Amino acid sequence: GGQTDISVVMEEIALVQLAQGKPIDAIHTLDQSIEATNSARSFTMKTEIQRDKQQDLSAALRTASEYRREYPDQETPYLMLAGMMEMAGNKEGAKKVLRDGLEHVVGSIALPYQLAVRLHRAGDTATAIKMYEMVLRLDPTHVASLNNSADIQANDGDLQVAKMLASRAFALAPESKSVADTLGWIYFLSGE
Repeated sequence: GGQTDISVVMEEIALVQLAQGKPIDAIHTLDQSIEATNSARSFTMKTEIQRDKQQDLSAALRTASEYRREYPDQETPYLMLAGMMEMAGNKEGAKKVLRDGLEHVVGSIALPYQLAVRLHRAGDTATAIKMYEMVLRLDPTHVASLNNSADIQANDGDLQVAKMLASRAFALAPESKSVADTLGWIYFLSGE
């Protein structure tokens, strides 16, 4: 389609402008692309330029919010917005954005995983386990979710479940130092 071709050309122009050290020109070009085509890639590029090149977190947050409004059924805008909210120090807001994404995006693995990691870090292990379980229903081979769930279960004293989860993770990723560490810790706790 014509609109897709326009956005691809404009995004390439923005990349050239960025390479020339002209982030403001690149953002202007991406604004034109967004206005003409509503391109998800243009939203992503603009947000990343604002965040990384201009160090303008508030502008990046506004763009990511607009991106989420335009594409409520895609996981990327929620992930970007949550990441930037966390960078801005709004951890609760980041978790809220991820929860909102879970309601709008079907079949996402990244949204419940990222929410689980944040909940786990914040000490809400009961809810984190539920999110890791959601990930594992979608992808039973998700090593990080298996490993993190095993860690929570071990710390909660359920060494049998922890050992089963960690063993599954180790079978899938025997080269992973963190998986081997978790399994070793569980064996130590259980006196094996």
